[in-house]
Amino acid sequence: MSNRNLFKIFLITLGLASISMVSCQDDDDYLTADESALTELNWIMQNLYYWDTQVPNVNPLSYKDPAALMDALTYKTLDKWSYVTTKQELKSYYEEGAFLGFGFGSSFDSENKLWVSFVYKNSPLYTFGVRRGWQITAIDGTAPTPENYTALLGPSEGGVLKKFSFINPKGEVVEQTFSKSVLKMNTVLKDSVYTLGNLSIGYIVLKGFITPTIDELNSVFNTFLSKGVNNLILDLRYNGGGSVGVSHLLANQICGSKANGALFLTQEHNKKSASQNKSLYLSPVDNSLALNNLVIITTNATASASELIISGLKPHMSVTVVGGKTYGKPVGMYSLMYTQFDWAFVPICFRFVNSQGFGDYYNGIPVDIEADDNVRVPFGSTTESSLSAALTHLGYTSTKASATPIKSKLVVGKGLYEEIGSW
Repeated sequence: MSNRNLFKIFLITLGLASISMVSCQDDDDYLTADESALTELNWIMQNLYYWDTQVPNVNPLSYKDPAALMDALTYKTLDKWSYVTTKQELKSYYEEGAFLGFGFGSSFDSENKLWVSFVYKNSPLYTFGVRRGWQITAIDGTAPTPENYTALLGPSEGGVLKKFSFINPKGEVVEQTFSKSVLKMNTVLKDSVYTLGNLSIGYIVLKGFITPTIDELNSVFNTFLSKGVNNLILDLRYNGGGSVGVSHLLANQICGSKANGALFLTQEHNKKSASQNKSLYLSPVDNSLALNNLVIITTNATASASELIISGLKPHMSVTVVGGKTYGKPVGMYSLMYTQFDWAFVPICFRFVNSQGFGDYYNGIPVDIEADDNVRVPFGSTTESSLSAALTHLGYTSTKASATPIKSKLVVGKGLYEEIGSW
């Protein structure tokens, strides 16, 4: 391919990456839009893809669509994330926090019972009164299982109607029909401050790292600053990642002047793109906190930009990880969009390392203190297992965890919906 022009680069990082809008000219002019999409994706994977040396030589025009070609070209030994979507879906989520669905997260426990793990404020479930800790017993009369759950929720189309049967925390059976629609998420699911003696402990449950998160974080950290918060519990248990720029902002709000000028992370590309390697450094912002301790709550759904907070700050301040081992995604993606077709390509294009060269945590980042995700207990309750363990570590000893915690696993979709992490 020749005469490619990168005509616009946004540093709104997507899935730990930056968006690049790419235009093709001249030698692709004779191709249809579908053929052009296939040839462009093949070039990307041969040249920009982080594992470019592992990409097989194929005839891209022999594949039915870019999603099938992407599947054929990915290095499956390590790459679980590269995907193809549309420009509309990509922009809606990252720029507006909008996605098509019902607006809730869910987890199966060890007995395969399905629980609501969180609900967005704009969700019809929230309006109806559904909250974290409600059990979903049936969808359209069929009991959900890990195997049939995605199919029961129906296609990703507006107007899809589904009848949900719940058991609420009072033990009552409740049924209601909801429709899929375009919803905007709130990425701060909960924030509060706990005070004990000279301890002022801020608590925030953060669901994602997207453009609307910036205003949400600024609001919460302004409140924390005004209340003299000197210890922080950052709950990332359901945070699948997003913008490295927003992750960098959060790191600066957390570390304040403690690590001014210190290296936060370095992006490393393949040898062909080594000139694109870059580093980000820490510096205080207007609402940075002066923290004594940072505790981060994690699960196997904590991924990508969330893991960057842990690996990037641990060399520079006291960081204690509570809960379960993280997912393990130490790599980032460029989101490439073209003028002549609607496909958007999101391949892995680089990896991250911290100031100590630590970066290959494909098996996840281990915790310092193990604790369950007790999905039956509301966020912010001092009897919830992970929060109780975090508060106890900080010396807030008046709390006691629930005697019957539930070990659960978050259930998410594929591709972009894996990062969205909700239905």
